[in-house]
Amino acid sequence: MGRLEGKIALVTGASRGIGRASAKLFASEGAKVAVLSRTPAGVDAVVADIQAAGGTALAVPADAGNADQIKAAVDKVIAAYGGLDILVNNAFDATVAYSSILDLSTEQLQRNFDMGPTAYLHFMQAAYPHLKVSGTGRVINFGSMAGIIGLAGMGPYRHLCDCRWPESR
Repeated sequence: MGRLEGKIALVTGASRGIGRASAKLFASEGAKVAVLSRTPAGVDAVVADIQAAGGTALAVPADAGNADQIKAAVDKVIAAYGGLDILVNNAFDATVAYSSILDLSTEQLQRNFDMGPTAYLHFMQAAYPHLKVSGTGRVINFGSMAGIIGLAGMGPYRHLCDCRWPESR
């Protein structure tokens, strides 16, 4: 029996990188996994990989930067699987990470906030009632060391990730 047998997980940003690896690992440990990303082809590829390995997965194409799509995504998972035990917030729009601060528009920066911290908040709010009902609900929020240490050329990303209050530095 896998460590996550009988659990239901929603993984955001799951079409590539850490999100993809997390979704596949959770499925290999027995969880039913909802695979969420903006790119339907990427979502379908991860679902196919999970199913080919004998796991259970649901495709959930959605834009994590859109609160209505977040609510609809969580509702889709609940309708399909009947609950939710694990929320993995991993989605992030990296298009601004290596942008020049001098050329960065407020619209670009706002999109990154919408896809990052604001999306994490919206997902946690939408998932909370279901995580609470599960009795063992867990939230995993991914971040980056780029929010703590300075990396050349990543000024906008540093600003986005640095969520500590000034007095805690």
